Amino acid sequence: MNPRLQTALNSIISSMNQEANKTEAESAKQNPLKHKLSQVVEGKLRYRYYSAGKDKRGRTIHYCYATVKNVAGYYLVWREVITPIKRNREAVMGDRVATIKRDQWASRKLRRDACALAKKRARASINAKKETMS
Repeated sequence: MNPRLQTALNSIISSMNQEANKTEAESAKQNPLKHKLSQVVEGKLRYRYYSAGKDKRGRTIHYCYATVKNVAGYYLVWREVITPIKRNREAVMGDRVATIKRDQWASRKLRRDACALAKKRARASINAKKETMS
């Protein structure tokens, strides 16, 4: 694709995303309970995670929680599955090395509750692996 066309297209998509986020933020301020799982945050999303190790397929599992509130005033909790990309060749600069999938979304009003939920989910996942190995 032409570099100038790519730059223009990126600018258009970026402005569309900003407008959508602004609209969702306004809606969340009017009805926070309805938008408590909103993934829009003011500023940059920062989060911490508890590792649950790897599953049988070699995917890395993390249970994460946000350290900043979303636009509705809630802390988000989710599971992150990192799947390495397997190739028949050596990876070169610019290649994606993994795909990341996020699911099992939840929200809590207090950060300590979000942290506790992520920790509980990670421990449950680890204990479930131990039971299946026995």
